[in-house]
Amino acid sequence: MPDRSAFLYRHRPIVVEAFCMTEGRRTDNKDWPEWLHRAWNMDIGEIGAVGINPNDANRYFLVVSTEDGNEAVHWGDYIVKDVDDTLSVWPPAEFSKSFESYVEKPTP
Repeated sequence: MPDRSAFLYRHRPIVVEAFCMTEGRRTDNKDWPEWLHRAWNMDIGEIGAVGINPNDANRYFLVVSTEDGNEAVHWGDYIVKDVDDTLSVWPPAEFSKSFESYVEKPTP
């Protein structure tokens, strides 16, 4: 029988970029990261786009267009850009269970 260690794997740590969308940040986008500005300028329905929820008669709430359709963004949700530049929406509780703050080390 093979040694158990031959079957053990550890998930590689990855670094993602994330932005917590609040009502204030929705109305004032000055703090949005560049990648979110680019996504805002895409057409809704195009994968990776961020824009007005087409089901919102008041044209106030947002969605992220993904391969699975439009994901609604609620205040406090995180919009996450992963290593493949794919955007997704994470509720705060799920985000805090899966991610922790990361500080880049300066390059010498």
